[in-house]
Amino acid sequence: MEKNIIVFTAKSAAGKTTITNELLKIMPNTGIIRSTITRHPRPDDSNDEYEYVTFEEFCRLRKNGEFVSWRKMSKDPDRTDDLYSVRVSEISKAIKSNKIFIRSLTPDTILRWFGVAGNKITFIHLLAPNEKEARRRMEQRGGMSPAQIDERIREEKDWDEDVNMLIQGGIPIHIVPQLPLDDVLREILEIIWK
Repeated sequence: MEKNIIVFTAKSAAGKTTITNELLKIMPNTGIIRSTITRHPRPDDSNDEYEYVTFEEFCRLRKNGEFVSWRKMSKDPDRTDDLYSVRVSEISKAIKSNKIFIRSLTPDTILRWFGVAGNKITFIHLLAPNEKEARRRMEQRGGMSPAQIDERIREEKDWDEDVNMLIQGGIPIHIVPQLPLDDVLREILEIIWK
């Protein structure tokens, strides 16, 4: 397989985790590219999806240039439990592997990932449900206060436009609309196996 990294982008509650888990079940020889994060585990986190580190350790790794990208999920400068990243070494391992690896990203990191892995990545942007449904899903999964949900929705409001600008700039990103899960999976599998 020429492309062995699948990257999903989408606003919160678009189904990235559900879709990833389904693909891991139905596709042989797949895995997750782990993120390094400073937040505490959520009940629905899988064991191999995240590396949980302290804020201090995260800062040390970042200073040493070990991340291809990193993101602070909130604008609150006092919060230290909202940093996400991926180590360059995780991408390098995935590229060298015979497995297919999956990861979800924010649109602002796509260019850096493309710079590191180029044609080894299939980028897929999942369109999100309307705000009311997204809010319901975030409340249902837990781990966020109503204020954090409001903040997340505000921060992600332009992501679809950001992805369209990347596409116009020549980054190959496939768009998948909100559909029933089986239909979304069928579309994604068609994209992957092209």
